[in-house]
Parts: sequence; C-alpha cells; structure tokens
Amino acid sequence: MEMSTFHMTYISAIMTLWEIFTFIILQALVMTKAFRIVMLDVPSPTILGESVELTCSYELDNEQLYSVKWYKNDVEFYRYVPNDWPPGQFLPLPGIRVDLSKSNKNSVYLRHVDLNSSGMYRCEISAEAPSFDTAEAEKEMKVFDKSHFQKVKTNMDIFQIGEQVLPSEGPTLTGGNQEYRIGDTVVVNCTSAKSKPAATLRWYINDELITKGNFEPTTNPRVAASNMQQSENRKKVDFSHFNSEVGPEYETEYSTTRHADGLETSSLGLKFVVTSKHFLNGNMKLKCTATISRIYTMSNEEMVFGGRQQTSGLHISENMSRMRDSATQNPAVRWTVALLASCCLLLYKS
Repeated sequence: MEMSTFHMTYISAIMTLWEIFTFIILQALVMTKAFRIVMLDVPSPTILGESVELTCSYELDNEQLYSVKWYKNDVEFYRYVPNDWPPGQFLPLPGIRVDLSKSNKNSVYLRHVDLNSSGMYRCEISAEAPSFDTAEAEKEMKVFDKSHFQKVKTNMDIFQIGEQVLPSEGPTLTGGNQEYRIGDTVVVNCTSAKSKPAATLRWYINDELITKGNFEPTTNPRVAASNMQQSENRKKVDFSHFNSEVGPEYETEYSTTRHADGLETSSLGLKFVVTSKHFLNGNMKLKCTATISRIYTMSNEEMVFGGRQQTSGLHISENMSRMRDSATQNPAVRWTVALLASCCLLLYKS
C-alpha cells in the first residue's frame, strides 16, 4: 500500500513537472509570436530633387502576406500585392513619383522629390485569411530647398537647415601609430564636430564597414544612440548582433556630449588586435565617417603601415567557445535542462 502511494505521488510529481514545462514552452511561443513591422526608414530631411528609398521591414510569423500599402498623409500611393499582376502598383499623388522598377514588397523608391513630397508616410502590412492581421508604422519626411540653408553666426562655419545644425568640417581622428604588426593592439578615436543632433559615426578598415547601425546597445537595438537624453553618455557596444564578421574582436565605446550652446559632438572609439586580414598590399587604412541624415556626410582617414606578415590562430578557440555558450543562453533551453535534471533526481531517489 505504501509502495502504491509512493508511485502515485511520483507519477503526480512527474505530471506536474510536465504541465509546468508545457506551460513555459507555450508562453515562450506566444512571446515570440509577432506579425509586426520591425523597422520603418523614411529619410528625413532630404534635399529638393533627390531620389529616396523608403524601407519597411517586417516579420510575418508564418503568416501569408496579403499586401503592403504605402500612404502619404493617409492617402494611398503604392501597394504591393504578391498575388496580383503586376504585384507593384502606383496610385498617382501630387509630389509622389514612384519608380516601380526599384520598388518591391519591402521598399518604395521615390524619384526627384519636391516640396509637395513632405508629409507623414505610413507603411501598412496585411496578412491573408484566416487571421487578416495588420500592422502599421509611420514617419515624417521633410524636404528642403538648398536655399533653406542658413549660416549660424559662430566662430566656426556651421550651417542650419530646418532644426538641424550642420558642421562644415569632418570628424577628427586621434590615437593610433604610424606602423602596426600582427598582434599589435590598435586604439583609435573618432570625434565629430559640433552639430545638432550629434552625427552618427562609423568606422571602416580598408573601406570595409566594420561598425553598423547607430551603435545601440544590444539590450534594445531599436533605440538610436543619437536619441540619448543624457548630456554625456558612454556605452560599451557588442557588435555581435550586427555582423558575424565583427564578433568579439572589435571593442567600441560610443559617447555624446551636449555643449552649453545646445550643439552636440559624438565620439566613437575603436580597439582591436591586428591580424593579417587587416592588411591590404601591406597597408591598413582606417576611416571614420560622420553622418547627419542624408544631408551631411564627411569623413577622415589615415594610412598606417604593416610590418612583416605573421600567422596567428588567435581567435579560433574564442569563436568556438562563443558558439558553445550561445546555445545555453536561450531561456527555453535553460528551463528544459532544469526540468530534465529534476526528473532525473526524482528517478534516482525512487
């Protein structure tokens, strides 16, 4: 009788654990379910006469896409319906000239914008039956004539367009040596000139971009660092979520500084260990660009020279350990392991 009671208790415990496990898995699936717009890119401000590409990135969560529609000030001007022919269709609207050959389900290409092109742009995605889910996002685009540029009276050549203040000089590079060998550590810094808002900085090695995006922390990759509210904010950034080629080998530190006159400067440091892939014909070129919207982009670069080429297997073991560790970072995996361990413990005690 006691043995039977024990087995009943044991079975009940196993069933309870299984119910908890099932609940956790279902909750995880619900949390990851997402028919949504991930990113909407509407270039602004832009200059009269330029051509621009509006991009709408989304996740369908196993739904079938019915349509993607674009609106300006709540009036539809472009739609993409995969089951129609042609799938991309343009609806005439003042200030809107769509290049259908360059437009698709993710983007719409506007040719030669004019002042009538200014307005609020919205992307709307819809799913097929039976869910008929919809999601939308909107952003404003402002179009300026070059005559809108106004010189600000300061001791520097700074120009203002709308609410933005643009510097006329490129970023400043500091640190670094004239010569590097494989195994040496490069520590350099790029600082933008005063502007409003602070410029977005990017590093290049031999004209290859190594730092993508707006340098957001991985905890919230959709909050632009240029929107930080603190007067001086320093963030260590992990670029593993931007580009697998970057990985852990590059360390950066991003900061913005707000000055008494309301203008801002941004700074982006770069640190890495030199390997053979950093040399092109025996040289390594470091370049930093500073960008404010589509209006202003300037760069500064320096050429450094390499020593004798040497072999190095420095990052092989580190990359392998990172691959092993990544599997254990998934919460569902950790819960599964814990539950299996509990079951094994109960079986062992029985």
